[in-house]
Amino acid sequence: MLRRGLLDDYPSAAKLAEQLAAAVGVKKLAANLPSGEDASAVEPLTRILPPDTPTEVPSKRISRVMAWGLILAIGFIGLAGIGGYLVYSKLNQSRQVVTPGQEIAALSVQSDPSGASILLDGKPPVGPGNSFTHVPFGMHQLTATLDNYEPVKEDIEVRRGMVPEIDLKLKPSLEIAALSVQCDPSGASILLDGKPPVGPGNSFTHVPFGMHQLTATLDNYQPVKQDIEVRRGMAAEIRLKLSPSQEIAALTVQSDPPGAMIFLDGKSPQGPSNTFTHVPFGTHELTAKLDDYVPVKQNIEVRRGMAPEIHLKLKQDPISVLLAEAKKYEEGTPQQLSAYVQLVQLSTASGAASAGEHTKELEHIIERLRTRSPAISKDEFSLSYKESIKKVANLNLLPGILWLAENEKASEAFSLFLRAANLGDSYAMMKVGRLYLRKGTAKDDDEGFSWLNRAYNAPNRNLEAGAYIGDCYLSGKGTKQDVQKAEEIIMPLASQKVVPAMTLAGRILLYKADVKRAEAGSSTAPQMRKQLNAQADELDRQAREWWERAAKEGDWNAAARLGQFYAEGSGGVEKNEAEAEKRYQEGVNHGNALSMFLYGLLIEKKPGRRAEAETLMSEAAAGGLPSAMKWW
Repeated sequence: MLRRGLLDDYPSAAKLAEQLAAAVGVKKLAANLPSGEDASAVEPLTRILPPDTPTEVPSKRISRVMAWGLILAIGFIGLAGIGGYLVYSKLNQSRQVVTPGQEIAALSVQSDPSGASILLDGKPPVGPGNSFTHVPFGMHQLTATLDNYEPVKEDIEVRRGMVPEIDLKLKPSLEIAALSVQCDPSGASILLDGKPPVGPGNSFTHVPFGMHQLTATLDNYQPVKQDIEVRRGMAAEIRLKLSPSQEIAALTVQSDPPGAMIFLDGKSPQGPSNTFTHVPFGTHELTAKLDDYVPVKQNIEVRRGMAPEIHLKLKQDPISVLLAEAKKYEEGTPQQLSAYVQLVQLSTASGAASAGEHTKELEHIIERLRTRSPAISKDEFSLSYKESIKKVANLNLLPGILWLAENEKASEAFSLFLRAANLGDSYAMMKVGRLYLRKGTAKDDDEGFSWLNRAYNAPNRNLEAGAYIGDCYLSGKGTKQDVQKAEEIIMPLASQKVVPAMTLAGRILLYKADVKRAEAGSSTAPQMRKQLNAQADELDRQAREWWERAAKEGDWNAAARLGQFYAEGSGGVEKNEAEAEKRYQEGVNHGNALSMFLYGLLIEKKPGRRAEAETLMSEAAAGGLPSAMKWW
């Protein structure tokens, strides 16, 4: 207060010091002296003091000391005043105190429309009518804001002589300043045009008028995706009511072992780790496939609150296990056959897609075993293969039926061959025809001849059946005897190396030889008899050649005929019963009825071999040989 008072009354430090000196009786004589006088000729201080009492010398000294003390005090006060003034001036300069004449006393700012919030350099008006007072000359920042109008922010220059009123024309806003989106229930993730809120309470600021896309997502609720129109005058808050979801957002299916191909309703996963997205509640079909494992196909129910992960335990495919086991064994072994039979049984029963492939492979295995050279004996068949082949026959597979029939007795073989014949196999038809012929009745002969013709005329013609048709014509069984026709059928087939035809070709030649010998016997001319007998011997020799060729191909009837030549010493060979017996024995070992019969005839009269001969004859008769049946 003291400092402000001093400064207000005394504009300068010199003036203040002068007044202080006057207050204590010190005069500034220099001001009253006439011009030209020495200002140093100042009257002593003691002269101006009242002469109340006479002074003595000591008193003068005291008065002088006091005077100098006062002078010093006055000087100190003056210095303090000067310092205070300088500090005050500095402070006023830092506050930009403008001296009169460097400011505009009042500046009014009006907005159109009215009501805007006006700021000048960030400060509100201090007077009515948006008035700002004591506005210094220079640059200032003016701002104005009003709801639904674009904010104004501009720099203005305040200068001498300017109009003390500014009019602001506000433009209608093309955006909504803040748009709040609220969800029921709360907690949803809100996006506007793919962007999250920038303010609290899901607020979006400075949203332009026009169309926008609003999305909201919340676990276990249906996502919202809708277009909204932001326009002037609209409510600044949007409320979204979320509906409980009718789907599971993500469903993961894991397989054990991993790596299975997973499908849901026939569709593959949309995400990694076998993840299906947006799966509706309800029943769905889940499938899983993995090599060497049983495919999974099951219905699942997707419902609210379920665990979003399903684990599938896959079972190893027994078909794959059996296939792997079958491949361990050597080709053609009983173990391989057994494994393949089980494989086909299982794959057929389960309806596996691979059943046909495995069946075809089993048929090839059996066919290779049937036609193997040297052939598998009946004993080996019964010991190592029969049980598996029975199972194959029960599967109605043709190679199994045929191989089993070939190793069974006549009665059982007949039914098996008949099954195969009804499946359309021409080989089986031929076998059925021959078995009918062995029964020995005229009716059976007719049936047998019929089956042979069916086999010979089948799409996959059986050439052996043609040979046996020739045999029927040769013997007159099932048809009228016609040697000429027999020869016309048999000889071309023999030339084609049809083994039974080769054997029958020998029989035709033997028949012709017998005719020649009969003619020779009835001839009275020695030369003619000799010639006819020579022709008969040549025919025997030719017959032997055919039988030798047929025997090399495994025809045991041909081998038996050769044995008969050795036993008789005919056909161009020396008589040799040992060789004959060897030939017969080979046929017997292979179950040949003709070999059994001829062998029995050879030994029936030999000492001690009658019983052996009877056994052979019995077996030959059981084999259907008519001559053996008549022997008893």
